[in-house]
Amino acid sequence: ANLDAPTLCVQGIKDGVRRGALEAEFEAFGRLVRVDIVPGNARRGVPDSRIAFVEYEKKDDARKAMQALNGRYVQGKCVMIQFARGAPGARRSAAGMFPPVRRGTP
Repeated sequence: ANLDAPTLCVQGIKDGVRRGALEAEFEAFGRLVRVDIVPGNARRGVPDSRIAFVEYEKKDDARKAMQALNGRYVQGKCVMIQFARGAPGARRSAAGMFPPVRRGTP
C-alpha cells in the first residue's frame, strides 16, 4: 500500500449518512478518488458511528480538508479526521494501529 496516499480517515460519521452527501462536503477541497464508509467500532460505546475513508488525488487537498473539517460538524456530527495509515478495505484495521515499517533510509 502507498503509505503516503492522500487518504483521510474520518471518524464519527452518523449512521445512515449517504456517500454522496460526504462526497459533496469533501470534494469542495479537491478532486476525490473515492469515498468508502465502513462500520465504526461499537465496542467503544458509539454504535451509531461510522468511519469514512476519503481518498484525494492530491495530498495538499487532503490536508486542506483535514484542517478545515477536523473537529467540525459534518452531516450533523462532530468528526475527527486524520490521515489513514495504509489502504482502506484491505483488512488493515488491526495492522493500522502500528506505525509503518521503515524500509531502508527514510
